[in-house]
Amino acid sequence: MLSKKLKALRRERGLSQAALAEKFDITQQTVGRWETDLAYPTIETLKQLARYFNVSIDYLLDNEEAKHQPLITENQNRLIEGYDKLNGEGQKMLLGILASLQQSHAKIIN
Repeated sequence: MLSKKLKALRRERGLSQAALAEKFDITQQTVGRWETDLAYPTIETLKQLARYFNVSIDYLLDNEEAKHQPLITENQNRLIEGYDKLNGEGQKMLLGILASLQQSHAKIIN
C-alpha cells in the first residue's frame, strides 16, 4: 500500500510531512492525504518520489515481488540532485568537467 510505504520511507529519512512537502513543492496536507489513502500522487510525482527515496515505483505501489533495494547509491542520488539544481549552463559546464576527468583518468590507467 502506497500510504504505508511512503510513511515508512519518509520516517527512515527522518523527515516530517512538512519537510517532504517542501522538497516536492506541495503542501503538508497533500502528504498527509497520501499517507492516509485519501489522495494519490500523480504519475510524475510518483516517479520523483521513487527517485528521491531510491526505490522502484513497483515497491511504492506495493508489488510484493519488488524488493526495497536501492536502484542507485546514496552518493549517486546526491550527485543527481545536485545536477538537477543547476541551470542549463551549469549542467553543460559540469558535463564538460566530467568528460575532461574521464579523459585524464583514461590516460593515467593506460
